[in-house]
Amino acid sequence: MAKKFLTCKDLGNTDCKRKFTGYNEGEVLMKAIQHVMWDHKVEKVTPEMKDNIRSLIKDEPAAVS
Repeated sequence: MAKKFLTCKDLGNTDCKRKFTGYNEGEVLMKAIQHVMWDHKVEKVTPEMKDNIRSLIKDEPAAVS
């Protein structure tokens, strides 16, 4: 199973280079929400925001050996 990832840049924060990885969407979603709340001072994440974040999570490309 491919790992999942998301960057803060994908969320529209072009100045932030943070990348979130995990083994499933839930793990990446949790990390991204914590980051936007703590580091970008978002006070409340609405269900719509969660759905938007979830829709942007991608499969991490396979490593080339």
